[in-house]
Amino acid sequence: MLGTLRPGVNARMRAVFFRSLATMFSSGVSLVAALDMLAQQQEHAHLAEACQGISRKLHEGHTLSWAMQKYPAIFRPLHQKMVLSGERSGQLHSVLLRLAEREEMHDQLVRKLKTSLTMPLLVSSLCVCLAFVIPPLLFRGLFEMIAEVGGTVPWPTRSLMALSSFFTSPLFPILGLAVLYILRRLWQRLQEEADWQFACLRLPYLGDSLRMVYVTDFAQNLRAMLEVGMPILAALELSARATDMVCIDVVAARAIARVKEGDALSDALAAADFFPSSLIQGVRASEEAGRLATMLKNLETIFRLDLDQRLEVLTQALEPLVLLVIGTVVGFTVIATLQPMLSVLDKL
Repeated sequence: MLGTLRPGVNARMRAVFFRSLATMFSSGVSLVAALDMLAQQQEHAHLAEACQGISRKLHEGHTLSWAMQKYPAIFRPLHQKMVLSGERSGQLHSVLLRLAEREEMHDQLVRKLKTSLTMPLLVSSLCVCLAFVIPPLLFRGLFEMIAEVGGTVPWPTRSLMALSSFFTSPLFPILGLAVLYILRRLWQRLQEEADWQFACLRLPYLGDSLRMVYVTDFAQNLRAMLEVGMPILAALELSARATDMVCIDVVAARAIARVKEGDALSDALAAADFFPSSLIQGVRASEEAGRLATMLKNLETIFRLDLDQRLEVLTQALEPLVLLVIGTVVGFTVIATLQPMLSVLDKL
């Protein structure tokens, strides 16, 4: 999905790298010296190694864009092509700043999405685990005393004890590993197969929010590529690849095919049957005015505001659901532990 990055180098690290490199380069520091200093400052081993390797390649006479190609796990084709455009146009400093801005916005986008979805799920899962594991262990002596005095164990208590026995049995780790393996295989298919991704985008409300995430990222990438003077076909292809979504590649391929046939970009995006009407109408208006990059920047701002509102509504909708789960689990646990105590008191 969005933000899935390779060997541990995330968007924030790349943003700091590009901005630091741009700052030192604009101050008159050579790229070789700047990269050597960045290599010493990096805490991430892979990025430090990349800085050292790129510095050696530059010292040998290669260009920055060529050297970046040797580290595809960190720098994507979009980064390499934009740097190449900056080298050819003499605007490397501006391109590095655009890359830093792009990575910062991408990092903010991913963090907002993770914050909206991760915490409610984490809290609910932790509550369920604690409710089923801890109470039976604490009240095991009470349950044994009930059996000794001949009391009847209520069904909520029996259910809770059965779950506790299952969690502490050797079968639970085996079943847990099997479930994790299945979930991993499903996640891999979700990352690799466009049909599964399109199915997720059809989920009520959540699918629309995910679609807006990818459209915003795509518009940002396309704007950045056009600002450095890249041809529209190459910009469309690289912008789609940078989103890390196979379904976006499929959609972009449809648009590229229509552009090759002579259609306008707005008509090609409309024929792809994926992008919102606001993007299509904005692109159509900018084609007439000849200011596509400026329009994409404005649309990107609008999309981010819309996405912030969607995520806020989603978070507010999940809060009652989380409270319902917690209340149900806590209520069931209280009933399952209080009923045996009342049964013991009746026997006394």
